[in-house]
Amino acid sequence: MKAEFFTVAICTYNRAKVLPYAIRAALNQSMDCNQYEVLVVDNNCTDETQNVIKTFMETHPNIRTVSEKQQGLSFARNRAYSEARGDIIVYIDDDAEMCPDYLNGLKKVFDEEKNIGAVGGPIEVGWLGSVPEWYEPGLDRAFNYLYYGSFRMKLRYPRMIYGTNMAFTVSLLKKIGGFRTNLGRIGEHLLSGEDVEIMLRIQEDEHLQIIYEPVLKVRHLVSPERLSPEYIMEKAVWQGRSQYRLERLFHRKGGVRNAIWCLFESYVRVALGRAGGKFTEKLQRSLAKGIIREWLHGGK
Repeated sequence: MKAEFFTVAICTYNRAKVLPYAIRAALNQSMDCNQYEVLVVDNNCTDETQNVIKTFMETHPNIRTVSEKQQGLSFARNRAYSEARGDIIVYIDDDAEMCPDYLNGLKKVFDEEKNIGAVGGPIEVGWLGSVPEWYEPGLDRAFNYLYYGSFRMKLRYPRMIYGTNMAFTVSLLKKIGGFRTNLGRIGEHLLSGEDVEIMLRIQEDEHLQIIYEPVLKVRHLVSPERLSPEYIMEKAVWQGRSQYRLERLFHRKGGVRNAIWCLFESYVRVALGRAGGKFTEKLQRSLAKGIIREWLHGGK
């Protein structure tokens, strides 16, 4: 399809310190500002978020904001597409920076491809502070690092694009009812999986393509307050729990078996002195333990 107008949606909850990075990058696109808008969805923020948004609104005519009182990322994302003026909506995390040519690159994908369900691209990890000595390269995956290759490709589960960087047609989201509100973050609650769930639904029910495009680069910023082994491991456990719920929802098998095997392999690597790193191994084990924990609790 031919893309005429775009909405960049930034859903946010109490991230006033990092939000300017996301907004500034969204407004600094090489595409003409008359061809897109930036829509910031305030999900009950109690910090300086509104002041941050108003500062940008004073100098940029293509940014606006709406408020979503129902707490939760999925509620905020659903509000975004219902309010969007564009025929294409791009979801960018409130702590992520789009590359300047993102929207022009996305337009090219929609001009060239057919049967598009969702589009996304690489996610690299950026730093708002110094990198601590304990940090290991393998931990980048905890901050949504994603790179599948240097060329455009069609994806199938378990390879999927991430919610930090994803785009859809607004008409498709309206047709399928948007994001599941029993998945995704609610305040500081770390449940996830709503992004993968909607793509599986698009792929299996609508028979549309999930496309990875390397031009669509995003930098996911690591805030100092989230840079601790405890936070990283807790997030991994919740990711595992979310993965189990998602696979059960779509009748996928093998998650628990793979998790047990992952635990075994990790302990063997440590015993043989071939570990990928102390925290990297702990990250993999935390993910596996999250899957097993959710299985033991019956997904409740």
